[in-house]
Amino acid sequence: MSNKSTVIKIDIMDAPVSGNIVYSEDHSVVTNNLGLINIAIGQGIYQNNPLGNINWGASNYYIEIFIDFSVQGNFLSMGLSQFLSVPYALYAKSSGNTLNVGATGMTGPLGSTGNQGIQGVVGIQGSTGNKGPDRAAGAQGDKEVDNFK
Repeated sequence: MSNKSTVIKIDIMDAPVSGNIVYSEDHSVVTNNLGLINIAIGQGIYQNNPLGNINWGASNYYIEIFIDFSVQGNFLSMGLSQFLSVPYALYAKSSGNTLNVGATGMTGPLGSTGNQGIQGVVGIQGSTGNKGPDRAAGAQGDKEVDNFK
């Protein structure tokens, strides 16, 4: 099938054999001179819900690949396979889980005191307050007598 136009169909189901198709897409491709193709799931023309709508944690999912050699809708199944997790995905799933956190280590030594920071800007002067109430005048004092005249 060197340099031949074909259509690839991808179905993702929530159960094998008679599962509901939760995502389906088509890719119109041309094989290379070795008869190979290269596609990316999620970049085809989707036939129902977008790929981002799949709740991957709700079920086990299965993928079935179909090929249409005639480009007339006569699809032939190339096989069905369950999606499986790879080790780094399993690690990523639990890496933020507090159940997998080790014991807290010892507190390190207290660091040295840092340099004095620069003095802040002096604030603006406030307004003058109100004048207080006038008070009654005090009593007249004794008059001084001048004896040296």
